[in-house]
Amino acid sequence: MMLQLLLLAALALCGRCSELDVDGVQRVVGGTEARSHAWPYQISLQYYSSGSWHHTCGGSLIQRNWVMTAAHCVNKQLQYRVVAGEHNLNVNDGTEQVFSVSKIVVHPYWNSNNVGAGYDIALFRLSTSATLNSAVQLAVLPQQGIVLPNNYPCVITGWGLTRSE
Repeated sequence: MMLQLLLLAALALCGRCSELDVDGVQRVVGGTEARSHAWPYQISLQYYSSGSWHHTCGGSLIQRNWVMTAAHCVNKQLQYRVVAGEHNLNVNDGTEQVFSVSKIVVHPYWNSNNVGAGYDIALFRLSTSATLNSAVQLAVLPQQGIVLPNNYPCVITGWGLTRSE
């Protein structure tokens, strides 16, 4: 429940900073590039295809061996890995930690044919635990049972577009 509230709060507050892409899907655009490792809980979820790894979604490190992401990012046919401590997806700066995934848990009520119903949340268990340091930290989540008030400041992070051009 608390994980769903966190995602719902972030999505609700950023509704004004999104636009529809060519397929009519809403996406976040208009941020700024973050200072390197300013959001150390941010991970890159990557899938393997055609001999290499490809970034597909972001997520948050919520425990040393658990990542929270969106259920719409999960395709059970794909092999995933998680990269923590990442900043530039095209450059290895030595702070990255790469993990294979031992388990994927998608919310049981998630329905990709009814996205508006909610429950767009999934958890990835890492095969080993992350080492916490200045580039890799746990996300701070609200305590269980806490409902964030309207207009509570939330931030969306990830490797998106800073402009729509």
